[in-house]
Amino acid sequence: MGGTSTMPTKKEMMKSFFFVWQAQRMKKKGLRRFALGILILPLVYLALLGSNSSNLNSWKLQISHWIGSGDASNRLLLQELVTGANRRELHESGATCVSHPNSDICVAAGEVRLNAKSSTFYLTGGQRLHRSPATVKPYPRKRDLFAMSLVTEVLLEEVEHPSFAPPCQFYHTAPAMAFSTAGYAGNFYHDMNDLVLSLFITSGHFRSRVHLVVVNLANYWVIKYRKILSHLSAHALIASGGGGVHCFPGVVVGLKYHNHLDCNASDVPGGRTIVDFKAFLRESFSLKHPRVVVTNGRDRPPSLVLVSRSKNRVLLNEGEVVRVAEEVGFRVTVADRGLTSRVGVFAEVVNSCEVMVGVHGAGLANFLFLPRDAVLVQVVPWGLDWVSETYYAVPSKKMGIRYLEYKTGVEESTLYNQYPKDHPVLADPFSIHSQGYNVSRLLYTEGQNVTLNVSRFRETLVLALQVIRNGR
Repeated sequence: MGGTSTMPTKKEMMKSFFFVWQAQRMKKKGLRRFALGILILPLVYLALLGSNSSNLNSWKLQISHWIGSGDASNRLLLQELVTGANRRELHESGATCVSHPNSDICVAAGEVRLNAKSSTFYLTGGQRLHRSPATVKPYPRKRDLFAMSLVTEVLLEEVEHPSFAPPCQFYHTAPAMAFSTAGYAGNFYHDMNDLVLSLFITSGHFRSRVHLVVVNLANYWVIKYRKILSHLSAHALIASGGGGVHCFPGVVVGLKYHNHLDCNASDVPGGRTIVDFKAFLRESFSLKHPRVVVTNGRDRPPSLVLVSRSKNRVLLNEGEVVRVAEEVGFRVTVADRGLTSRVGVFAEVVNSCEVMVGVHGAGLANFLFLPRDAVLVQVVPWGLDWVSETYYAVPSKKMGIRYLEYKTGVEESTLYNQYPKDHPVLADPFSIHSQGYNVSRLLYTEGQNVTLNVSRFRETLVLALQVIRNGR
């Protein structure tokens, strides 16, 4: 017993391997994990004795699969992203690609390897694509040629044998999800609509057990939305275009997109709705107020936040509007760029208010942080009726926000003094829009400011106050 120990031969270890394998078959179900643990020990021992670090990592990956690391669970989660023929294809072939009106998505279950430098996923688990290689631009605006021209393609490529793909350097037990922060990222509306909401729809059911792989990584974007990203994934972000080879038990390339700030529960795993998305944002920023508490105004005046603009669609008589709002009975906060750019800080400000007011623009997307039953007042500039309705009126109502709007008269636009009164720009905005967005954008989106008729706007503010105090 106290003599010098001798190292077992490989033959002896294989006998031990066989013995344990036979024994575990005879045990009851409750003992199977224990037997597998005994089985694994000699394999690890062999790897430590005679293998290099790369082979050892390979053993570790295989062992994690053998003891049930969640591979079956990962497959089920991946399958929930597709339906019908695509789900059957994913089950039978291990991979499938779906073309949606606004985005393309490819899903692969089983081992994949990401060569981060080339933004290529190698399908090393025997998966077969209907067409290989497949390319996806992982940004949900595929019909917008300008936005998509900024997005890098991600490649999915079959390999006949894993040895034909670059060897793994980093091993992960959760699937990857690749998306791009190019396109219109940086515009707050598009950040929320194109990316954050689409990430919520596509990855929410993974419950943070997913690795986010960012194509066209914009560091400012990741820093700005780090609280949201940390609630979508429990893991550090991986930059596609960087270095290294990462191995995953599956991948999703691309994001689902439903409509403007919309979430179709029938096409979301778990049936989550746009109201759930709003709750997710509240949780991400630890916001305190889920809904408005009705007061009679004697305890404190209701709070109103005015989203200020400085480049275009500027509210030229902003000071008068603030004065009128205070006369009506609101406590007013003017949010300039310095405040709205700090998304976490501004989210708390908005969440503490009963009313938000602003001229149509990206900043109004901060209504997502308003408590339920709050009021959103959108000032609709001349010629921007459709986009104002689509981007904010319809979505806000679905989220439990009371929506009011103030449509500017043509004389309240700076365009009024730039064109003859019978010019189509003033008399027939529809004919201008029919010439294409590149024409209408220069006029109505970027080419006008507004001066409100404060007497008429007072009526809208009085109505907003009544809605808050009456609770309806």
